[in-house]
Amino acid sequence: MAWIYVNSATNLERYVLGDVTGNNPFIVFGINPSYAAPTKLDPTLREVASISNRLGYTGWIMLNIYPQRSTNPAGLHSIINHTIHSSNLLEIEKIIKQYPNVRLYAMWGNNINRFPYLRNNCFTAVDALRINYSTSDWYYLGGKSQTGEPWHPLYLLRKQNEANKKGIAVNYYTEYIL
Repeated sequence: MAWIYVNSATNLERYVLGDVTGNNPFIVFGINPSYAAPTKLDPTLREVASISNRLGYTGWIMLNIYPQRSTNPAGLHSIINHTIHSSNLLEIEKIIKQYPNVRLYAMWGNNINRFPYLRNNCFTAVDALRINYSTSDWYYLGGKSQTGEPWHPLYLLRKQNEANKKGIAVNYYTEYIL
C-alpha cells in the first residue's frame, strides 16, 4: 500500500491520511483528526482500515470536516479558523477530484453538532465539493445515532461486537444512503 499523508507544518492540523493501492479506496469523513500518522494508527483508523478490507476496497482515506487535531472533539476551536478550514477544503477537493466515482462515507457521529460551525460552515462546504466533483451520495454504515447522525467507526465496531456476543445475526457493515 502507499501512504497518503498531508498535515500542516506545525502538525496541529491533519488534512489527509490514507493507505491506498488502487482506484477504489474507502473514503471516510470524520469530524476532526487525532494525532494518528502513517504506521501509527489510532483505534479509529485501525477500524477504518479493517472496514475497508472487509468491504473489498483498495485501501482507505480518512478526511475530516474540520482539520484541527484533537483527541477529544471538545478541544476544538470554539469558533472556526478560516485559514485551516480553507486548506482542508483544498485537500478534500483534490481527493474527490482524484476519485470522483468512489463512494463517500459519513462516519462523524454526534460531534458534528458540538459547535455550530462544524455543520453550518464546514460540512456545508464539504458537501458542495461532493456535489460539484463527485458522483457519490453520502453513504453510511450500520445505523444512525438518536439524533440522526451516522455512526462513528468505533461505535459501529462496538455495536457489531455486541450483536456477535449475543448471537444476533446482523451485519452492521451494511451500506445505506444518508
